[in-house]
Amino acid sequence: MKTKAPTILVVEDKVTDQAMIKRAFDTVGFRDPIHFVEGGTQAIAYIMGEGEFANRKKYAYPTFVISNLHMKEGDGFSVLQFLKGNPSWAVI
Repeated sequence: MKTKAPTILVVEDKVTDQAMIKRAFDTVGFRDPIHFVEGGTQAIAYIMGEGEFANRKKYAYPTFVISNLHMKEGDGFSVLQFLKGNPSWAVI
């Protein structure tokens, strides 16, 4: 049985922190898709598959989310609250 590769969504507004996270995954040999967005507003759009994230072949539904909690464009707490508000997203 073929299993779907995990997709990681990283919500981080600082490019330097994004690079550090990417380097950490590279170091441990993680090669599956890692997508970066710069704030909670973009993270919610990604999860919903809206706007630029509508193409689910390119932007697969995330199985794991890493989020900074304090950002200008929607904080990590709003992302967590959004996810908690829908039981079908419990797989994340």
